[in-house]
Amino acid sequence: MDPLTKLLYQLQDGRQRASYGAAADLLNAVPMFLMRGRPRDPLHSWIVNASTGLPTGYSDDDAHSELLANDRVLISGDELRTWLDEQA
Repeated sequence: MDPLTKLLYQLQDGRQRASYGAAADLLNAVPMFLMRGRPRDPLHSWIVNASTGLPTGYSDDDAHSELLANDRVLISGDELRTWLDEQA
């Protein structure tokens, strides 16, 4: 399993959103290209725009039904790393 997919499953299991920037920082990627080529489906909807808290370009039907269950959005790589450490 590639690192992004693993991260997406961890976010889904914890019902936690993370910004494109936070995920890209963690994975040493460019935020703009992080989700390129990935489907717009519930699993991939956990990576969101930091300003809106929503995944870019997704319809309501594409996003996970529990996406907004948690108000918190992890917006930095450090926050995401800390959250992942807490889940372990």
